[in-house]
Amino acid sequence: MVTIRQALPGDADGIGAIWLEAFRVGYRGIVPDEAIARRTDEQAETYWTMRFADPERACFVVVAEVPDVGVVGFAQAGPCEPEEPGYDCELWKLYIREAYHRRGIGRMLMVAMADRLAARGMRSMLLRAFVGNRADGFYERMGGQFLRTEPYEILGADVPTHLYGWPDLSTLQETRDRGEVPGVTTQRTCSEPETL
Repeated sequence: MVTIRQALPGDADGIGAIWLEAFRVGYRGIVPDEAIARRTDEQAETYWTMRFADPERACFVVVAEVPDVGVVGFAQAGPCEPEEPGYDCELWKLYIREAYHRRGIGRMLMVAMADRLAARGMRSMLLRAFVGNRADGFYERMGGQFLRTEPYEILGADVPTHLYGWPDLSTLQETRDRGEVPGVTTQRTCSEPETL
């Protein structure tokens, strides 16, 4: 059973570990090695401590939790950086531990975030995905529209990124009932506390 819920300050260590693992392992060969080396444990700890110290920022972080395992994935949203005409916000991060890929958790996190954003009056969302990222097909199945490819500066390196947009968040919310992710037969449930 996977529970999608609001992230809490006590989740910071688990979220930081997933973020670092994804960055160091998942982006190898995509982001230059020297940029990967610049992302330190201390930076991750500082980043997440600051996010959870600000209730307005913390409300835009949701986690996927598995009993007896803990947090296995998370999503974070915020303002578009840089601004993008026609889009209210940006999904900054969507990371899941590799052992939990292809179980529908990414879909659950994206839908939960879309619900949260819509409840705050936002109507659209975009995300940036590094070129070479294996998730491009996933974003398209989730209704994302490919907008363009452009460079994105991260830790002193310009990395080409694909921009995907959801001009209407309801398109993303409709994926909630599409069923299992293609090629996956495992059954799982998603509990979404009313606090989301």
